[in-house]
Amino acid sequence: APSYASPPSVARAESPSAVRPGVDAQHPAAIVNGKPIYAEKVYSVYRMNKQTLQQRGRVRNEIDDQALKAQSLEIVIADELLYQAALAKGVAVTAAEIDAALKQLKMRAGSDEAYRKFLADSGFTEVAVREELQRNIQTETYRKGLVAGKGVSEEQAKKFYDANAP
Repeated sequence: APSYASPPSVARAESPSAVRPGVDAQHPAAIVNGKPIYAEKVYSVYRMNKQTLQQRGRVRNEIDDQALKAQSLEIVIADELLYQAALAKGVAVTAAEIDAALKQLKMRAGSDEAYRKFLADSGFTEVAVREELQRNIQTETYRKGLVAGKGVSEEQAKKFYDANAP
């Protein structure tokens, strides 16, 4: 069996895992171009989507719940593909961009105390939040370039489609 490195220990502080009991949080739920996607990340997206639906008053049954889990995996895989493509294209992020995104995150939290509670509840460290913001900015910059039609030739689009077609 292949051996996969665990996610960086700086990424999470000690906190309860988003993964349901009995599931190994560090087990790869998928492999994307040789990079493991850990169950913990998929369950975090699932839990966030589930909470959003509950806040909107949506009632779900077991089939809906299974579909939401599958959709969460698809979201994480798509994000990983975009991130890998952004890295391959050399999309860079400045410290100032990360600082601005962190400032916005803290403002959305409402106060320093609320932001610290967010860190404690999520299990993320400040370093991990900055790393995630950098990743998100790189991915979003690349995604916007795709939407604007920058840097993607018909040949590249066909190659991507051929490699990822069902």
